[in-house]
Amino acid sequence: MVIRERGIYEEELPVVFFIARMAGVDPGLVADLRMRGMSWMDITYYFGLRPDVYYVPVVVHRYVPAYGYYNSHPRGTWKRGDLRDRDIVNQVNLKFMSEHHRYAPGKIMRYRNEGRSFRVIDRDISRERNVKDRDRISRNRNDMKVDQNRQKKVRPNEGVQKLARPNDNKFKQGNGKAKQAYVHNDKGNGKRWRGN
Repeated sequence: MVIRERGIYEEELPVVFFIARMAGVDPGLVADLRMRGMSWMDITYYFGLRPDVYYVPVVVHRYVPAYGYYNSHPRGTWKRGDLRDRDIVNQVNLKFMSEHHRYAPGKIMRYRNEGRSFRVIDRDISRERNVKDRDRISRNRNDMKVDQNRQKKVRPNEGVQKLARPNDNKFKQGNGKAKQAYVHNDKGNGKRWRGN
């Protein structure tokens, strides 16, 4: 990847692509500005973006220190100096992982607070999803087997044909509403037919 070869840290790559997408510019331009020494906040303002593009709504009882600021400052009140580079990297990676994996941001924050890198968190979430998917598939297969067994128990005479009576092809009077007739099909089964 060309961006990675420019010396951008791996955990900062999502920030490059996030800003590029939000600003509608090429990621190479964002990487060039970063390599010139601009902070992520300066790059954000350079492209006319506001700090609240990094906002991730989180519902947890206690915020970890890196995210504690957002508890006491509402989304629209963030200022130029409020977000450091590390905060922006954390917010963008949190936003990406929670949306990509459909995973609770609070759990990702807890993993990050435990000292895990975003790469490790991504790997762990992917593995967890794979295990859950395998378990779900296994449960579905078992449920299908149980359903098949139930069907066999519920319908023991399945496949047995009803025999037609000899006088079934004669018209019979119903309850006064319509005439009914039993007609033989080519298999010899009697089918009920309503006619005038």
